[in-house]
Parts: sequence; C-alpha cells; structure tokens
Amino acid sequence: KQFTATSILLLAQEGKLALTDDIRKYLPEMPDYGTPITINHLLSHTNGLRDWGEVRLLAGWPRTDIVYTNQEALQIAARQKALNYKPGEAYSYNNTGFTLAAIIVEPIQGEGGFYVVPKEFMIALRKICDQHGIVLIADEIQTGFARTGRMFAMEHYGVVPDIMTLA
Repeated sequence: KQFTATSILLLAQEGKLALTDDIRKYLPEMPDYGTPITINHLLSHTNGLRDWGEVRLLAGWPRTDIVYTNQEALQIAARQKALNYKPGEAYSYNNTGFTLAAIIVEPIQGEGGFYVVPKEFMIALRKICDQHGIVLIADEIQTGFARTGRMFAMEHYGVVPDIMTLA
C-alpha cells in the first residue's frame, strides 16, 4: 500500500493524474454513485466502497484459499450497487481503495508498473521502516539476478531489506 500511495503521489507530481480525479476517468467500469469517488478517497479509506475481499467472503470464497487478480477485485467492486456512505464523509479501512489505486497506476506508469525510485527515496523508506518497526520487503522478481549490474537491484541503493522476494 505504501508503494501504491507513493506511486500515485509521484504520478500526481509529474502531472500524469490528479488526486482529485474521478476514478471513473481510469476505471470506466465503476458505476456512477451520484458523487465522484476521487483517487484521494481511495488512498484515505474514505471512498465508501465495500471491501472486495469481504464481499467475496460473503459469497463463500475465503481469501486464504484462492488467489485473486486485480481484475477480479475490480469486477467485484464494479458490481456494488451502492456505497456504504458518501465519499469523503466517513473513514473505513478496506483493501478495495488501494487495489483500485494499483490498477490506476499500472497503465500510467507503463512497463507493468515497474518504477525505478531515486536512491534518496529508498534510504528514507528504510529509515521510516526502522523508526516504526515496519518490515522492508524488496521485490526482486522483475529485476532478476544480476540484471542491473549488481547481484540484487537493492544493492544500488545501499539499503538492506528485511525480506527479499526472488524468482
């Protein structure tokens, strides 16, 4: 979620989207609820949408037994006929907002969402993780072994992750 939020903020800074954009600009399959849901509503858990995983659970499909794609989560979200509350009027933590935000980010960023962050970003992220007891996970799946000139891409940042994913 922190990487999705950071990606959204970087895209906003680059002028490629605005936090005030109606999500239907990027996700036309989402219904018109009478009040626009903005990207900011997705990131701040004030969107009014139900959690897609909880909706799926009610249908008898436990989250822990099946792997879901972002497109399946989008289909579940798009079938919601009404919101729990008007966007911006309340807070309720759920995964739908960040799943939709990730779907918005991917085509704008290009290359499947791969985004090379500045060294300063990774150093600051490591510091935040250390200060708050957060595990820093480095996803090395796309970069692969030694494809960046070093054994692992994280070595370019001088940052040691707590966990590293490889494939």
